[in-house]
Parts: sequence; C-alpha cells; structure tokens
Amino acid sequence: MSRKPGLSLTREPSSYINSETLIERLLASMFFTLLIITFLIALAVSYGVVRLFDRPIASILDRIVAEDLGGAWHRYIKFAAYVVGISSGVRIHQLERYISCTAPDLLDR
Repeated sequence: MSRKPGLSLTREPSSYINSETLIERLLASMFFTLLIITFLIALAVSYGVVRLFDRPIASILDRIVAEDLGGAWHRYIKFAAYVVGISSGVRIHQLERYISCTAPDLLDR
C-alpha cells in the first residue's frame, strides 16, 4: 500500500479543536439564535396587539382630536406600541449571561 503525500495517520496538535474555543463558538451562536428568536416572537406579539387595538385607538383619537391630527397620532401610537413591545420583549440583560460567562465556568457545571 502506498501512502499519498500529505496524509498522516496522526494528527498534529494544532489540528485539535480547543475546547474553550468550541464553547465560545457555541455560546456565540446560542446568543444570536436566542436574540433572533426572541425578537421575532416580540415582533409577532406586538403586531397582534397593535392589530387588536387598531380600530379602538383610531376611534378614540377621532373623538378627542381633530381629524388631521388623529391620523398622525394614530401612526405615532402604533409606532410607540411596536417600539415598547419589542424592547420589552427582547430582554438583553437576560441574554447577556450567555456572553458574559467564561468557558471554565461552564466546564465546572
């Protein structure tokens, strides 16, 4: 049997995967996955709430303020509902624990 050049039966130490690097990569991917999922859930819930209260808010604003201002205030309230809904739904401080802990902390558990 002839061996092809460049193939080795033993691995060089540099080709081994460093466990700390692997854990850091997993934590980074977990953080971004959780961030995207929580953002999408918060966006969907905010969309549902805005759709649910769209007509009642419009009718209240039409009674309280002039018609010209009612449309502008209605858009502003919808925008504010999205901003508050998404910002309170995506809890960065709770997700921060995935990037603030170190690899030896995880290995001890």
